[in-house]
Amino acid sequence: MEGTRNERVAILIAAYVIGFITSYIAFGLTQLSDKFVYVPTVQTASVVSATQSASESVAIPAINKDGLVVVKDNEVRLLSALAAPSDDVLPEGSHVSIADYALSPDGQHVYFCEVPAADLGVCRPYIYDVAEDMLYPVLSDGQRVAFDTEGETVYWSSDGTLVFE
Repeated sequence: MEGTRNERVAILIAAYVIGFITSYIAFGLTQLSDKFVYVPTVQTASVVSATQSASESVAIPAINKDGLVVVKDNEVRLLSALAAPSDDVLPEGSHVSIADYALSPDGQHVYFCEVPAADLGVCRPYIYDVAEDMLYPVLSDGQRVAFDTEGETVYWSSDGTLVFE
């Protein structure tokens, strides 16, 4: 009876039944209609815009072993380098300590004040523009200013103005 026509038909029917059961388990008969549903383009557009806005990161100022840095889009920008304390006043762009630093409410500017010497007691204020990647010294009437490290209070107001008290 081996290899008879009836045996081949029985094997073929068993193969169809096994295939049907396997596809029912894998996909489910009721889920087939859900898998081929038309997705409107409005949902696709909202997903794309959400992905784009999520990729726009905010600048984060921080102090690390190198000095004061700004981290944005996984890039680190050194604003002021940490130097060993000395008797001389350090050049602009290097410091022995940072008296204060703050990020503006819109995340577009960073204020910081670098202390150029350990026993000096004053700091040099700067504003870093994140979008332009430019560093500007703080001026008053066109003249460079320096602040007392203990007496000055500097903060960003809610409208994005830097306030000195």
